Amino acid sequence: MQQKFRFMVVILAVVALMMSAHSAAAKLMGTEVKIGYINPFTGWGSPLGKDNEIAVELAMEDINAAGGIGGLPLKIFKYDDASRQEQAINLMRRVANSDKVLGVLGPYISALCEVAFPVANRIGIVAVSSASAAPGITERNRPWTFRNVLTSERLHEPAFKSWIERYNIKRLAMAYDSADFLSKTEATTVFPGIFKKYGVEVVTQQTFQTGNLDFSPQGVAIKASNAEGVVMPALHYEASNMARELRRIEVKVPLYVGIGSISPAYTRLGKAAVEGTMAAQSFWPDNPDPRVQSFVKRYKERAAGKVPPHYSANIYDNLFIMKDAIEKNGVTNDPAKLAEDRAKIRDWWTNLKDYKGVSGMSSMQPNGDMAKEIYIMEVKNGEWTNLKK
Repeated sequence: MQQKFRFMVVILAVVALMMSAHSAAAKLMGTEVKIGYINPFTGWGSPLGKDNEIAVELAMEDINAAGGIGGLPLKIFKYDDASRQEQAINLMRRVANSDKVLGVLGPYISALCEVAFPVANRIGIVAVSSASAAPGITERNRPWTFRNVLTSERLHEPAFKSWIERYNIKRLAMAYDSADFLSKTEATTVFPGIFKKYGVEVVTQQTFQTGNLDFSPQGVAIKASNAEGVVMPALHYEASNMARELRRIEVKVPLYVGIGSISPAYTRLGKAAVEGTMAAQSFWPDNPDPRVQSFVKRYKERAAGKVPPHYSANIYDNLFIMKDAIEKNGVTNDPAKLAEDRAKIRDWWTNLKDYKGVSGMSSMQPNGDMAKEIYIMEVKNGEWTNLKK
């Protein structure tokens, strides 16, 4: 009798496992899986948004070629936020309430996440940025918003430490974009604490604004300060022009840039003036991992040879994490259970640990920001090159 009982327990356990496996692999309801995508296709952020678009296209093609999500094709609802806050707010409402997507990729820009993330949090829909790095944005908007990117205060410290030790810098100048939200946050909140920690003196602090063309006043002031290095929290266009102005007036000290300049556009625009610039990022394009190399190769084919920046690798991974969240956490895709499905996706992101994507190993923190590997980078021969992990 006891042996028979044990046999029945085993049989029931096997049946339960089979039912569980069938449930996890079962085809979702409906005809498609809907994901929202808010990106700067126009406006000042459009060059970076176009980088993201290539990665999103690659991810969508890869997912649908492999059978879609839960047996259904992935459909992405794309919208242009035009690099404007009010547009991002309206689009977050639209994709959540009208399109009724399961989750949202974006916004991209910190200033837009600052205003659109509270909307996502009130509605109750997961919104994930691949690039926003200003501190505290997701922490203020728990539990529905996430960022698959290292925030600037965690990213910069190891690279900045390597920079000042390499060049024995004790006195530096800082030139930053006071109109860009991320750059201003880095300059006024992030870097001061790092400077203090490592005993570095700021001998002059110069500002400019997004769209400025003349950087000669800032260059003159920096040259007069006799700084031993220059830190530039700015977007790639302004930072590269600032670097060119410094070299034009024979200021040849080492350069360090903020997150807004870690893109191929900085090296392409700055050319010889930006050689030797150091920075930090969370993606290593030369990683020998076959999946990384496949992504980089295909990206470059569509981007006229440009190497994918870190935020493009992040958004490629974001779509695959969304796929896992839907397929592996019991999402039904039933319109009547939209709120429940969105909550399951939220829980997956909240508990994400040791996810290995093309952007490296990533784990979600309680504040909604990702912990990721850090690579210290230097511009060599016109390209960002990995110095140290």
